Amino acid sequence: MNDNRPSRRKCKDNPYTLSEENGRHVVKFRDSHSEMVTLEIEEPLFDLLDTFEREDLRYLNQYDRHEEHSELTESTLERRMCKVEESPDDIVMLKLEYEYLHEAVEHLPETLRKRVILFYFEGFTYEQISVMEGCSNQAVQKSVRQALEKLKSYME
Repeated sequence: MNDNRPSRRKCKDNPYTLSEENGRHVVKFRDSHSEMVTLEIEEPLFDLLDTFEREDLRYLNQYDRHEEHSELTESTLERRMCKVEESPDDIVMLKLEYEYLHEAVEHLPETLRKRVILFYFEGFTYEQISVMEGCSNQAVQKSVRQALEKLKSYME
């Protein structure tokens, strides 16, 4: 088996595993009798299932990075209750900042842009990116740091 794709963590509800074996696209899952089934599938279906896996991973990473993981207390509930809604002006300003950020990302050199997108937007880890690109983990970390510095200077 020579699957060169990085291993991904998966949602616990994901019943299948994708792999590339000897140039073939394969999906593995357990049937209703708990027996492992291996099927060769066409590339478009493989790409679609791969996209679903990436969306699951993106959601898992977003949850891990941004969601509250503590027990709800009176103080946290009160903070949520008192949260002021954003004004239309704030929403427009935030949208403009996002557009400006995406424009700044587009001006990065190709390698830096690719690694920043994979890390921050696609939810890959440094290790996964280094495996995909065939380089060291430190090289990916350095590239992401350089990209952030360039983005900061561009945004100023």
